[in-house]
Amino acid sequence: MDHRAELSSIIKANLKVPFGKVHLYPNISDKELAKATKSYDQALNTNKIVAICDIAGGKAGMIFMLAGAYYKYIIGGTFYFNYEDISKIIIHPDKKGRTDSIQATIDISFKNGTALTIGFGTFEKQNLKDLLTLLIAKVSEQRDIVSFQDTGNMTGLSLSTEQTIKCNAIIHTASSATGAIGAGLAQLPFADTFAITPIQIGMVTSIGKEIFDIEITEAAAKGILSGLALSIGGRYLSQALVGWIPGVGNGINAATAAALTEAIGWMAVAHFYNQQQEYKAKYRIEGMKQGFNQASEEYEAKLRTDADYFLKEKKAAEKEVKRFDQLLSKYEIYIKYLENQIAQLQSQLQGTLALEAPQITVDTEAMDDTKVLESITSSTSQAQMDNLKYRLNDSRRIYNKLSSLKKA
Repeated sequence: MDHRAELSSIIKANLKVPFGKVHLYPNISDKELAKATKSYDQALNTNKIVAICDIAGGKAGMIFMLAGAYYKYIIGGTFYFNYEDISKIIIHPDKKGRTDSIQATIDISFKNGTALTIGFGTFEKQNLKDLLTLLIAKVSEQRDIVSFQDTGNMTGLSLSTEQTIKCNAIIHTASSATGAIGAGLAQLPFADTFAITPIQIGMVTSIGKEIFDIEITEAAAKGILSGLALSIGGRYLSQALVGWIPGVGNGINAATAAALTEAIGWMAVAHFYNQQQEYKAKYRIEGMKQGFNQASEEYEAKLRTDADYFLKEKKAAEKEVKRFDQLLSKYEIYIKYLENQIAQLQSQLQGTLALEAPQITVDTEAMDDTKVLESITSSTSQAQMDNLKYRLNDSRRIYNKLSSLKKA
């Protein structure tokens, strides 16, 4: 029984898309399938696509699957829902009170508490509601259609095209193999579980190694597998119990095994992808830490070098400051000496009694040769007076410059 063909005929007869194009199984090109995978969900199983409703060049539309549908709008993300999860469909008419126009809106509520609103500009809302009602009824009759995908907004993975192709190949191979085992062992309750587990373990290890370059042991793969299986345990248990029914058990267990393996496969992809992103983030942080530590060590080394240089220079600077102060002091004494000498000469020239100049010792060794007092005699000539004044002015000029340097 070709369920895709049955659903495809229902969609063909009932779906109206005023602005867009509908691609129906079995006439969906590989190009359209690849575009659907890229636009909607990298984990999308193209073997279960019934119809692709393309609006605005793939930027919006719906993909009808065997067990559910994807909806995508231009300014929103992608939403997936299972037909059996729909609990209520409400249409809000357009301004003219019409429910069969593209300006109307439709609210779909689901059993898990999520909701989806399909706004104006895409589908005729009454037509879409009628189609979904037909699909819900039809899928409920087809008890071997199984889905372990949750209804809700899609959180996509940033896989490359090559990674997506490899993931699909590994998961599809494993799900086909487990489906075959499930069909063969359906009349033995849970016997297929023991047979398909090694295949699923191999699938998980292959995904880790071949797609994400993460090698894990068989024990680690079992741990991952157990955790992923528990997260979808409720649905798996209900499908497995239905598999005991004589006459229909083979078909149901085959579908259950394949769908379960497919769901676990893509959950494993998400597990390894997130682990890889955590590793990358950790390495980036570690790299930043190493760079910071290296920069800090280099900076501290520079500080130590500067400190050592400063301590050495400080000792030299202290000596220079001492010599500098001594030089200023000598200039002060020398200026006083010149002032006294000029005063004496002025007294002599004016006919007054010469005042005995104080005896001041001048250390001339640390002074410039041009500034050394040659031999100042008691001559009262005007030439000697002019010479003393010149030397006094020059000494004051040098002293003022040295004082300004000290203040700076």
